[in-house]
Amino acid sequence: MSEPAPEREFTYIGKPFPLREDFRYVQGRGRYIDDVDRPGMTYLALASTSVAHARLIDVDVSEALATEGVLAVITGRELAEAILPVPQNLDLPEVLWYPLAVDKIRYSGEPVAAIIATSRAIAEDAADLVVADYEELDPVVDPKAAMAPDAAVLHEKIGSNVVWHDSFDWGSDVDEIFASADHVFEFDYRWNRNGGVPLETMGVIADYDVRRDVLEVWASHQSPHLDSEIAKVLRLSDRQVLLHQDIEVGGSYGAKRGRKQVFLTSYASRTVKRPVKYIEDRRDNLIAGDAHGPDRYFSARFAVTEAGVVKGFQLDIVDDVGAYVGRGPLQMGKPVTAVVGAYTIEAVRYTGTAVTTNKTNQAPFRGFGMGPHNYVLDRSMDRIARALGIDRVEIRRRNLIPADAFPYRIPSGSTYDSGNFQGALEKALSMPGCPLVERPEPTPGTLLGVGLSTCVEPSGGNQAIFSFLNPKAPGMTPETTKLTITNDGSLIATIGFQSTGQSHESLVTQLLCEELGFPRERIVVERGNSHSGMVGATPIGDRMTLMLGSAVHKAAAKMRAKLLRIAAFRLDLPEDRLTYRDMAVTADGDGRRVTVKELIHAAYHEQLGIPEDEEPGLTITAIAKLPGGGLGLDEKRRLQHGFPSYGFSVHIPVVEIDKETFRVRLRDYYVVHDCGQVINPLVVDGMVIGGISQAIGSILLEHFDYSEDGQPLSTSFMDYMLPTADVMPTRIRLAEQRTPSPLHPYGAKGTGEGGYLGGPAAIASAIDDALAQLGVVVGTTPITPARIFAAVQEAGALEEAIA
Repeated sequence: MSEPAPEREFTYIGKPFPLREDFRYVQGRGRYIDDVDRPGMTYLALASTSVAHARLIDVDVSEALATEGVLAVITGRELAEAILPVPQNLDLPEVLWYPLAVDKIRYSGEPVAAIIATSRAIAEDAADLVVADYEELDPVVDPKAAMAPDAAVLHEKIGSNVVWHDSFDWGSDVDEIFASADHVFEFDYRWNRNGGVPLETMGVIADYDVRRDVLEVWASHQSPHLDSEIAKVLRLSDRQVLLHQDIEVGGSYGAKRGRKQVFLTSYASRTVKRPVKYIEDRRDNLIAGDAHGPDRYFSARFAVTEAGVVKGFQLDIVDDVGAYVGRGPLQMGKPVTAVVGAYTIEAVRYTGTAVTTNKTNQAPFRGFGMGPHNYVLDRSMDRIARALGIDRVEIRRRNLIPADAFPYRIPSGSTYDSGNFQGALEKALSMPGCPLVERPEPTPGTLLGVGLSTCVEPSGGNQAIFSFLNPKAPGMTPETTKLTITNDGSLIATIGFQSTGQSHESLVTQLLCEELGFPRERIVVERGNSHSGMVGATPIGDRMTLMLGSAVHKAAAKMRAKLLRIAAFRLDLPEDRLTYRDMAVTADGDGRRVTVKELIHAAYHEQLGIPEDEEPGLTITAIAKLPGGGLGLDEKRRLQHGFPSYGFSVHIPVVEIDKETFRVRLRDYYVVHDCGQVINPLVVDGMVIGGISQAIGSILLEHFDYSEDGQPLSTSFMDYMLPTADVMPTRIRLAEQRTPSPLHPYGAKGTGEGGYLGGPAAIASAIDDALAQLGVVVGTTPITPARIFAAVQEAGALEEAIA
């Protein structure tokens, strides 16, 4: 557990607070999408082909439709006439994307028909009877190859596979900085596809009520504004769509931002006028779930002084977005909010190219593109230090943004709210046994390496970053909390999104204990549906500590103010003489007091017991607006207002590489994290440790691989390697530094992504350190034993490595 370092006096905040959700999770009492049952339920299955790229001539569904128990079969052409295309996040009206292929198949596993039947088994058997007639086309798999003039094109109306390209200069004159640099370093990296692979796959239940003309939807999703999107795509009004939020989401971290499954199931329910359930099987999830993370080529250049000060940074990205343009390309937008990371780089050129290929779509995996960016930036910092003969710690001391420079505006326009990066680094070095200070001895038969990364963590969310790639994209991300004190003294807090396993019910309860003094057992957290007036944007962008925390703080303040007004009326005293504390309002000076219980009774039962202009009852709604930032691009200078708040972490892992197998093992892992005022150290520690496990997966194991003809090679957990307990470090040591954010009522910052955002760079740094004596660098992820072996062999260092 993190060592507490209180800077303000709180009763609950900053201390371990028991997690409310965990009781039902560990007892197997969570309610997930497959637990929802509706009378007359029907089931949807998908028919797909294994061809990666083809012109779709016809889909014969006659045999499937004739199967006993089949209620309907939907094809892409029917769907295209009935609904609008799936919304995309780039301004590309020429690209029409539907949940089922219409005239072309653009990736292996893309469905061509949907079967609705009285049982899942019947629907799946009937799906096998669908026959697709198609003319096969050349596939494009590699994004650089897809940019070639003679490459097969996925969307002919665009005329190219390049769907977005732009270049931005920020800060000092980039060309001048590079022309005058003492050294220019160039590094190439290949970040291959991996992503969030949830225990629970994507699932949807849609139930169209003909009598009410309302479509009720439950979905295991993480998409903001999903109710409005369902209404728009199905050509309904918002009042005709009721999106429930009262189920658990069994894992996401961005992987459940796909929406095509929801639109298709909703249309199916309106077609058969019965409830329809669709649950992805694992294979569909892996190959066609729109759930893959970033897939990029990076070319990075750095202008550096003789003293090792990095003055200029150029980054060229080629991003493989997959067959259609979902939210994937927007993952080049978030890194702009922290484009220089933790460093004082004064000139930046950022060039991005989004390319379509014959693969399933990207989803905004954890960190929304920031993890790969930090990986490039921080790993390069190590390589620059090595080339100049400067210690890795020392080069960071020379480049980290100094503590007295905050708030600090980076060249791309974002303002870092607070920080003490150098202090966190020194704290990490002072941890007992820090391997950068006391280098450990390797286990016999291994190469030992120590890594280092110093990475920022943008938090708070801001959909204005979408305008970086699409000026027409919206940019509002508020969050709502509604509080009701009931007649019997219970406190009900309503929030507007599903449980995604991130302890938000615990967060709300803890803050209400702090603000209103209610006992934990009298507080209930409910989930409001889309008709309950909850304005919000789901747990995306590392935003809930800032946004939900601010909304709870605001609602509690409004509730406290109302109780004070009623108390002032009853005591016949001005409000400024009253203090709310310990479930009572007390008058300064004379000691008179009125309890919350008495105020509740007055609010609900005493017509003359409350001020004449006071509304009866005790219900309050508060909506928090994004602090700071929140604006889009500056048209003239092309600056980007980014996320409002920035955390920071230092990662120092120790790896050992087996000399015979080249398998990498994490031996120790040290982290100093700074997320401002910690709300609940249990949650923060869990987020950091969980993030480290995802970092291990990304950098060492996970890869959605494809063959040259576009066939997915990672179709089960035999092929897609997930991190398990045996790959976790033997020891993880955490420490914290608290640099409060001035933008949050408690000084807190987000911490949901920090473990992941710094991990890949740190582990790669440790591997580089272990292989440095061999002159070997593996620039492609995941850094597998096979890639290490190939690199060592290519360097002619095999004998030295195994000696």
